[in-house]
Amino acid sequence: MAYQVIDLANHPKPKPINYFFDTNALLYVMGVSNGQPYETGYINFFNAVYTIATTSKTSRILTTSLQVSELFNRLLRIESAKAYAKGGYSKGENAYFKDVFRKGSAITTAFVQFQSDFLAYKDAFDVVPCPLTSIDDMLNFSPAATDINDHLYTVLVKDYKACIVTHDADLLTSDLPILTLNKKLIAAARNFTV
Repeated sequence: MAYQVIDLANHPKPKPINYFFDTNALLYVMGVSNGQPYETGYINFFNAVYTIATTSKTSRILTTSLQVSELFNRLLRIESAKAYAKGGYSKGENAYFKDVFRKGSAITTAFVQFQSDFLAYKDAFDVVPCPLTSIDDMLNFSPAATDINDHLYTVLVKDYKACIVTHDADLLTSDLPILTLNKKLIAAARNFTV
């Protein structure tokens, strides 16, 4: 077994395969920025795959209902955190989300905008079912190495013979094609010895 980590900087043109964009990469596409220069690389690659997926259809972007839920929950939490940071609420950020943001009009405004943005890309996506259908299989992973969503996504990518596009170093898994700009992930794959 070997690592299949590919530096996106060296391979910016999509191949005729299916891709799974990890939620962290989709957040960049949806306009969430940490001000890092690598974000543009993921956005440009997504746009290139989108073009192929909607024209020649030799590549598709795979997603699951779980991922769409994760994406929208994170987007709405980010918007809530921005409002919370303006001050005036003493019970904490999580309480603010539930007590103020969710009950106000800002959540609907944010959701409608994110919905509109995401639906603009819908023709490139295939919503696929999670390949794990038993609780035992879903929970058969090391929580010290990754979280449950990433575990499910890695199984999905392997089962669908796709390539995952991610900036998440936790996804270093053998025999999983990974396209990334994460230097730690690239170095870890290069320096691994059996």
